[in-house]
Amino acid sequence: MRAEPPLRLITGQPFRPPGKPLRASDVPDDLLLRSASAPQRERLLVGLSLTLQEPGQEPLRPVLRRVATEANALGLQQTLELAARQRSLGFIVEALGLDWLLGHGKSLGVKVNDVLATTDTVTERGLTSSEAKRIVENFGGTLDPGSVRFRFTTGVQTMGAGAMVLGNTIHVDPTDPRWAIRAGTTLPEDPHDESWDSFNGVLLAHEPAHVWSYQHQGTAYAINSVLDQLQAMQGGARGGAYLYKPDRAYFLEYGEEQRAMIVQDFVAAVRARRKGEPTSLTIYGGSRPVDEVIHTLGKYIDQMRSAGPGVAQPGSRQPEWILCACVTRGFQQDGLAGLVGKQGDALVAGIGRAATQAVVDGVLKKDVLLTSAGLAGVGAAVAASLVGREQMDNGAASGGSAILDQAGIPRGVAIGKDGVVVSTKAAWDAPLAGVGVGDPRVEWGASVHRDFDQTRVDGTANAVIARSGEVREAELTLRVEQGDAAIAGNVGVVPQRGADPARTWAHVMLVTAPVTLSASGQVTSRDGVVQRLTAQSGVDVAQGSISTEARFARAASDAPLALDEATLRASVAPSAGTSMGVQAKLVPAGLDELSAQVATMGDAGSLALTAAGTKLTTSPTVGVSLTATERKSGVAVSANAQATPSTGAVQGGVSVSIPLDPVKKT
Repeated sequence: MRAEPPLRLITGQPFRPPGKPLRASDVPDDLLLRSASAPQRERLLVGLSLTLQEPGQEPLRPVLRRVATEANALGLQQTLELAARQRSLGFIVEALGLDWLLGHGKSLGVKVNDVLATTDTVTERGLTSSEAKRIVENFGGTLDPGSVRFRFTTGVQTMGAGAMVLGNTIHVDPTDPRWAIRAGTTLPEDPHDESWDSFNGVLLAHEPAHVWSYQHQGTAYAINSVLDQLQAMQGGARGGAYLYKPDRAYFLEYGEEQRAMIVQDFVAAVRARRKGEPTSLTIYGGSRPVDEVIHTLGKYIDQMRSAGPGVAQPGSRQPEWILCACVTRGFQQDGLAGLVGKQGDALVAGIGRAATQAVVDGVLKKDVLLTSAGLAGVGAAVAASLVGREQMDNGAASGGSAILDQAGIPRGVAIGKDGVVVSTKAAWDAPLAGVGVGDPRVEWGASVHRDFDQTRVDGTANAVIARSGEVREAELTLRVEQGDAAIAGNVGVVPQRGADPARTWAHVMLVTAPVTLSASGQVTSRDGVVQRLTAQSGVDVAQGSISTEARFARAASDAPLALDEATLRASVAPSAGTSMGVQAKLVPAGLDELSAQVATMGDAGSLALTAAGTKLTTSPTVGVSLTATERKSGVAVSANAQATPSTGAVQGGVSVSIPLDPVKKT
């Protein structure tokens, strides 16, 4: 374990899941890996990821990935789902590499993004299956949904706007109330919300239009966007860059933000017509008849969809300085900040950390010159995080202590000895209008990560307390491990604050060599009345697993708590590397989804066959998919077909994936 100094300055600290750091020698051979249960595989991934954080451990990454590659499709799916419930998934994804995991999941036929979206510990992901379907509906074949990324971050990174586009990546501030993101996830609370200014209306229409421009026009779109906004500012408001009149002949005659608004307005009208609504909101004419909007804007959408496929750069090669910052109700902040993307952020944070250390060294050594240079560096790092920001008097709040994190400047201290650490950090918001400190609070933390003879203890306790003494959030996590047995628990609460409901959750797991038991629950309440309830349970053994999940909700504040949906999953592993599973989803109207899968993994490659029926209570759709991967080359072949008898729709396809840089077995 990496040694920490007894007293150190700290910034915002990433989540560290409980677990014992593991080495390559702790990983079993391929045959045993293929027969590992989901809890065993998750434990290996966490332990190797913890060790990977230590200096000089980069050679361990191929070993970490081998743990994932020796799982068949069903095994990988179950491992990721367990890690999501354990809140270790984000930590694992960071160690594996998002692009690598998405590519590997695709080669097995696993919908990795659907799992990543179920936990907010994963801050960057691709589009879920339903989101990808919407992108295809909105943009046709001109925007590959597999190339689009969501990055959920702070209002500092999005420059105070609700969302900002950098190349293929849509940066999203999850605290923006318009998105109404479900607590603990990166999914909208209501996936069927089609309103003009919603998650579906903006993040799957307006913002992807900028990705479309990037992939079809290259860096020019960012320049056009900035010029449009600067020109609009001459009229007194940057929001003018979004206004348009549908009186031009061609889609590309409009400015960048105007084109994005055309897409947003058109998509909102199409969705409104499907729901039988007579009118739809537009930026050019307010509320307008649905058919009129579709007829007026349809020609521009047809022109956009006739542009052909775009050229999407891989995430690792993406020019990160390309910028478009957007918000449809007027900008809160904007400017040049963030133009250099993630590379620039890393550089600024590095300068801030080095400058802070120089200040500390200068004070200890009584070196005035070194101290002065360090202070100058600290100022430069903070200034770089704020450069080009335009503070507007709109009553919003952003930045504050998050700016220090971006600049690599400490905002707290930690005292540690023998694996026990106690920390305290200051946190606050910064009003955009004027200078001041908003909502000051203190983040307290304590943790223990050490061995007591043959027993390993990992525990963390965190609390956020406002200046008034109000507890904003509290969470306790504990894991005690001895040999092949472990017991782990997590409990937390976020009290109600204003319109935001209270949230309480608990999770407990018992791990032994033959069996693993788990149970969890989450309650959302307002004024002491339960609004939503989710309960989960699971049993894992070496030869299979069974798990259940049930969600209850109130249709209205005075309505009784009723079943929203219940899911049953079961699997069996008759031999090493081979699994068979079934999943059923029950909704108030009856059985709504039923699927079965057979997956196998061997020295030659992998094979997964899935048959499914979905929307069984409304418009039943039946389908089948087959994915085969040749192990040595990594070449994957996928075929799928599905039909909806009620509409007569039939679709399917075959795809071949050839990795440019195959992962070699270690």
